[in-house]
Amino acid sequence: MKKSMTDYLYALSENDYDDLYDIMSKKYRKFIRIYWLLKDYTENIIMLQYKEKSEKDKLKITASFSGIDVNDVAENLKLRITDSDEIDIHVHDKKIDISIHISEKDI
Repeated sequence: MKKSMTDYLYALSENDYDDLYDIMSKKYRKFIRIYWLLKDYTENIIMLQYKEKSEKDKLKITASFSGIDVNDVAENLKLRITDSDEIDIHVHDKKIDISIHISEKDI
């Protein structure tokens, strides 16, 4: 995967127009936050998956990694989260689940 926002967006939406629209119109700020959290690990990401698409104020994704210790990545991500961020990070296998809760207005 490349290090561009466009590549992240296409990976998460899996080229599905409805998912692409949902992310861009209802979850854009959350998407940007996930991008900035993960971009330094782009070379190690082998899959991004958009989860629980129905919740408007929450963006949940799963990122799968190879060639890197997922626990180290999760710890680094947690260090980058500020107190004002509503971000949950959970590790399982070689995957990290990230959930971001930010209220956004509809376009």
